[in-house]
Amino acid sequence: EDPDLRRQVILTLGQIGDPRAVPALVAALGDDSAEIGRHAAYALGRTRDPRAVEPLMEALRTGGDEVRKNAARALARVGAPAVEPLIGALKDENPAVRERAVWTLGEIRDPRAVDPLLEVLAQDQFHVRAAAARALHFAVERRVADALIAALKDPDAEVRKGAAESLGRQHDEQAVVSVILLLADEDPEVRGMAAGALGEMKDALAVEPLIAALEDEDPEVRKYSAGALGRIKDPNAIEALTQHHLRDGDENVQEACRWALEEIRRRELGLDEECPDCVERK
Repeated sequence: EDPDLRRQVILTLGQIGDPRAVPALVAALGDDSAEIGRHAAYALGRTRDPRAVEPLMEALRTGGDEVRKNAARALARVGAPAVEPLIGALKDENPAVRERAVWTLGEIRDPRAVDPLLEVLAQDQFHVRAAAARALHFAVERRVADALIAALKDPDAEVRKGAAESLGRQHDEQAVVSVILLLADEDPEVRGMAAGALGEMKDALAVEPLIAALEDEDPEVRKYSAGALGRIKDPNAIEALTQHHLRDGDENVQEACRWALEEIRRRELGLDEECPDCVERK
């Protein structure tokens, strides 16, 4: 009955990941100790056994925050067998359960989840919509990109951030202008995410707007804009980056500008492995 010993046994079983441990771990999942339950959920995920899906779904619905979080991570490890139960959980009356289910489906990246996630994005509570916007990053489809572009105008800032993040990860060319417009968003966190997304997209059209964003009043936006310019690696940004490296009042912005300038110079010297011509010159 020593809780420390029980915790250690569960962690060891999790490291081993042997499916034979599933019945014992399921029993531990309902332990009175939230810590034991949390570790049991983690260990069940390590087994990747479909038998773990039902008890983990129960933990997702009824557990405390930490147990629910680890149950979601475990279900993501189990993968495809958990998809249909998780889609069902998108109708749960508890928004926290729906949000965790959305996150988990985004981690599993199963095509069966795309339509249900689009439905959530269109009509759920704001924090669940935001989770759906982020989760849809894996679905590189025109209809998904269009839904995410529309979500850039959502009244909630978290939804706009999530949509920008996913569009950046998808490298959607048709979304570039819409994300550029987000650099003027009223929320500085949204502006920063837009800058980061544009860096992921690496489209030359974003260079001038990102240079302008180096003048943003928020240092985080300036930092992310500098980082984005370093990812795009356009020499037209050198002058503005140099000025901000020398005179910006924020050390993090100065460091981001220094990094960006180094990345551009590497491209110019033919040391950039992302540049096909540079690789050929080597």
